[in-house]
Order: sequence, then C-alpha cells, then structure tokens
Amino acid sequence: MYEYYIMYVCTACRNWDFAWGQEGASDDPCDPGQSYRGDFAFSEVESLNIANAVLETENLVFYNSLHSFGEYVLLPYGYTEERPPNYDDLLVLGNLGADALAAVDGHVFAVGSIPDLLYLASGSSIDWVLAEKGLKYAYGMELRGRLFLLPPSLICVSGEEVFRFHEAIANALYEEFSQP
Repeated sequence: MYEYYIMYVCTACRNWDFAWGQEGASDDPCDPGQSYRGDFAFSEVESLNIANAVLETENLVFYNSLHSFGEYVLLPYGYTEERPPNYDDLLVLGNLGADALAAVDGHVFAVGSIPDLLYLASGSSIDWVLAEKGLKYAYGMELRGRLFLLPPSLICVSGEEVFRFHEAIANALYEEFSQP
C-alpha cells in the first residue's frame, strides 16, 4: 500500500526562496498590494516553517495555498510568463477542481497561471514547491469575494466550495497515485 500526502496552507507572502525579490514583489513592508517579500528569502517564520514541513513530508503529491480573495484557481509559475513543463497536467486538475466549485451553486472560478489571470508575483509558495520540491501539483486558490472580509452570507457556500474542490482533487489524485 502506498501512502501519499496532500498539504493545504494559507500563506500569501512573497517570501519563498524561488525567484525571490524579482518582479511582482515589493521591498516596502507597508506595501498596500500585499506583495512584501520580507528582508530575505524565508525571513518570515511562517514561510520557513511551512517550507520545512514540505521538505520533510515524503510522498507529498498536492500543495494548495488558500488566499482571499478573487475567485481564481492559480497555477505556477507566478514569477514569469513561462509555463512549467507539467502545465497541461496542472490545468486539467485545476479545471476539474473548478468544475467542482461551480457545481455547488454555479459560481465560476477562473483557472490559469498567475500572470495570465493577475500579474507577475515572484517568491510565491507554489512556484517554490513546484521548482524546489519537484511536486507535480501546486496551486494557489483565491477564495470567493471581492474583499478580504468575506460577507457572512458567503461563508457557508465558500466552505462548501472549498470542500468540493478538494474532494474532487483528492479523488483524482487517488486514481492517479494508487496505481502500483
């Protein structure tokens, strides 16, 4: 029997040691765009601890960083418009998850690379996990809403969407990785 692991984290910083400090990150700790990179790569204890957990976890097959807000399923890379070699696989699984999100109440999340949907964002966790850990599946998910404070009326449906997204992904990963 094989054991595989899935990791979900909530970190939006640009503090990861892959393409750190390049375009799409700010050296201003008061930057209003939430893109502060930190004083150096992994200068923030949260990103360092998550990175260590990723490195120490054997058989990790999926990584998802949850953020608010925007209604996106984001694929690497963020630091460049170049796509990773496994972009097509990332896109297929990302679309599967987005379909599960939409099945909850018809709300559509856009799927694509960070620069295609938003802007360049260097030093992201999903880029680092893909490049440094060699993980096949790494995503950022921008949750429902247009504000950082989700209205109470959307809390339950957002929770249902996130659950259905991860349920669909987990089922697909089980199919892919349960083969001997």
